[in-house]
Amino acid sequence: MPETDDALDQEVTARGQPTGPGGGEVGYGRPPESGQFVRGRSGNPKGRPRGTGKGRAATTPPKSLDEIVLATARQQVPLTGRDGKTVATSMTEAMVKTLAVKAVKGSHPAIRTFTQRLAVAEGSGPDRQMALSPPIKVGLDLKLGAFVFETAFGTPPPDPLPRADEVEIDLVSGMVTFRRPMGRQDQALWDGCWMARHASQQELDLLARHFADPAFFGLRFELEERRSVIEKVVQQIDHLLGAKWHLTPAELAAPPRHIRPGMTWDHLRDDLSPSHRDFFERMQVILLGQQLLRRSYEVVCEHPAAPEAPRPETLRARFLAYADRLQ
Repeated sequence: MPETDDALDQEVTARGQPTGPGGGEVGYGRPPESGQFVRGRSGNPKGRPRGTGKGRAATTPPKSLDEIVLATARQQVPLTGRDGKTVATSMTEAMVKTLAVKAVKGSHPAIRTFTQRLAVAEGSGPDRQMALSPPIKVGLDLKLGAFVFETAFGTPPPDPLPRADEVEIDLVSGMVTFRRPMGRQDQALWDGCWMARHASQQELDLLARHFADPAFFGLRFELEERRSVIEKVVQQIDHLLGAKWHLTPAELAAPPRHIRPGMTWDHLRDDLSPSHRDFFERMQVILLGQQLLRRSYEVVCEHPAAPEAPRPETLRARFLAYADRLQ
């Protein structure tokens, strides 16, 4: 056992303890001789790998949208089960489980999306192959994409993309229906239907007030006839909306969606197809004729017209203009 500092230094050196530059102690700024750079020899003889450093952005092409979506779908996310344990699962599996939970809780859009996708999955097994048509594939992609968007951001997708409940897929017939306007002519037809329906409903509301007014008691037969005519107009419009966009009675009674503000019949005329233009002009002739009859009943009963109501001369001129177009 050495008893002096010199003897201790000699023992450490003898055991192979590395020393710093000039034989001094190893420490900060004084690496051991075995770790020091040798003059004339590169510290990275293989050089920098390609695709790294400042030139990477200029040499590596950006990822496509499909690559980004697939990479995101494969990412692992933490998912907490009922037992409180957190497990790692793929983004796709987490979204499917979320969709299933919403369907179980009674969300009708989630139920439709999950059952349709389940039917496709069951038909794509090795024993049963279901050949999906291109429209069904596009419809499923739009429906699932809209659902993921609504789940992630809490708002419907921006126009003109449809919402999840606005894509209807019939896996038996292969038909895909967008339950909202898609395209210029579709939008004009949609606007025209809701404008005509709104005008008809206003007339029916006025008619209901006239039925309750004792001043119109002697004209109840005429008022009933007017109501029958206007209700037939509403039925024709609802039939068109239901046949074209599969709207339910509840949706027909709800406030309309996707309507362009400030639309008038003159704005819509150029966007409508010839057959739909003829249909709405006939609706206008019927409604204007009923409005003229209402004004005549109000004059006979000395009932004041609403301040915003058009003058009889204006109604008559519009009625004749539309009637001339149909001749």
